[in-house]
Amino acid sequence: MTSHAALLLCMGAGILMVLISIPMMRAWLPRNHWYGFRTAKTLSADRIWYPANRYSGWTLFLAGLATVAITLALLPFAGLLSPDTAALLGTAALVVPLFVSVWHSFRFLRTLH
Repeated sequence: MTSHAALLLCMGAGILMVLISIPMMRAWLPRNHWYGFRTAKTLSADRIWYPANRYSGWTLFLAGLATVAITLALLPFAGLLSPDTAALLGTAALVVPLFVSVWHSFRFLRTLH
């Protein structure tokens, strides 16, 4: 895999995160066991499910945008990076924002009753 391909793959994952987040942010998802911010607490009641998924959707949306922005910023330097380094940087650009998104989502979930 080339350095450009590694970064583009991570950028694609960021775009996918943005697309996945939209139904969550828009509260289009009923409670289910397949898609959304699913925990025992969110699955227990609509009054928890919808606010938790809206919030989680927004954090996932922002994480996806951050991933896309970081990988776009790295693309001009792809020719200077080894494929392994590009893959590592692209993965970090994906994982760190995603971790922050999940962390904030669980913090918000604790405020819901």
